[in-house]
Amino acid sequence: MVTAFLVSVAAFVGLQPAGAQTEVPQTRAGAGTARGIFGGLKVGQKVTLADKAGVYEISLLNDGSIGSHVVIEIGAEYLVLDDLVAVSRRWIPATSVRSVVWTRIRQVP
Repeated sequence: MVTAFLVSVAAFVGLQPAGAQTEVPQTRAGAGTARGIFGGLKVGQKVTLADKAGVYEISLLNDGSIGSHVVIEIGAEYLVLDDLVAVSRRWIPATSVRSVVWTRIRQVP
C-alpha cells in the first residue's frame, strides 16, 4: 500500500522510477537547447537568478546582455549555473524553480 502511494506521488510530481527513460535529454556545452521549463535556456547564456520565498526565478533578456550567472549545464531535472566571476557554482533542481522569465527587448529602428 505504501509503495503504491509513493508511486502515485512520484507520478504526480513528475518523478520517474529508477531506470526509466527521461523525456528531456541532458544538454551539455555545444549540444543545443533543452525542452520543458528550461526550454528557453542555452548553455553559455547569461541569466539573472533571484530567490523568491524559497524558490528561484530565472530571468533572461533576448539579447543576452545582462545577467548575474551563466548557464553551465541543462539537465532534465536540474540546472547548473556559475556566477559571473566563477566563484560559486549552483546545481538547482527543477522543483526549486518558480519560473523562467524571458524578457524580449525590441530594437528601435
